[in-house]
Amino acid sequence: MQQGSRPNSDEVGSALDGMICGLHLVEQRLTILDQEMVLVAPRSVDDVIDLYIGTSDKGAVQDTQDPYWCRAWPSAVALAELIFKHPTLVKGKEVLELGCGLGIAGLAAALAGAQQSVPTEAGQVSAATVDWQALETLHSLHPQVVVAADVMYDSLAPALLAKVLRHLGQRGSPLTAFIADPEERTKHHRREFLSLVSSGPDASFTVESNQVHKVLMDGITSSIRIMQLKARS
Repeated sequence: MQQGSRPNSDEVGSALDGMICGLHLVEQRLTILDQEMVLVAPRSVDDVIDLYIGTSDKGAVQDTQDPYWCRAWPSAVALAELIFKHPTLVKGKEVLELGCGLGIAGLAAALAGAQQSVPTEAGQVSAATVDWQALETLHSLHPQVVVAADVMYDSLAPALLAKVLRHLGQRGSPLTAFIADPEERTKHHRREFLSLVSSGPDASFTVESNQVHKVLMDGITSSIRIMQLKARS
């Protein structure tokens, strides 16, 4: 990556006029390889935390409320780089991004020629709400490619992600999944996830690739592991 926004910055981007849900907005520009993305995001993580607290009956951030979606993270950038380097992975296909955050991987898929990219709205990108614990919310989605970044930090995530992918893999369309995760974080969650989807009598996916990618953001290099999985027919 040539330039970008450090995810741990308190406030990143150029201020915009107007607010959404009480959040001040900023414009962020990311250049990934030769592609530029213009993102509109909350001004800071603290603003999102304040919003969650202010709208909570308990006056606190709930377990289901993750404020860190509002920053660009290396895992999403790694997926975007992979897509831009190999556009045939998504070109002409339906792409679903799980746990999208700012939607960087989904936007990359749209820019690389995906027929449809869910869940961010921009041109050929649409939006959908998916509850990982309520599989009926997936009924209208028939992706051929699933992308997900930074979705396995929670202890419940491996089993939930495996369940969602199994369900999508049984929908009839050939399915390939690309899951990106920081190499040094929650390795045991990755092991659990891979065991659930690719081992034993209930194995529903084969592991096509499991490699570490280096991502440079504002002078800092991060190691991101990208797992490529293919649904068994």
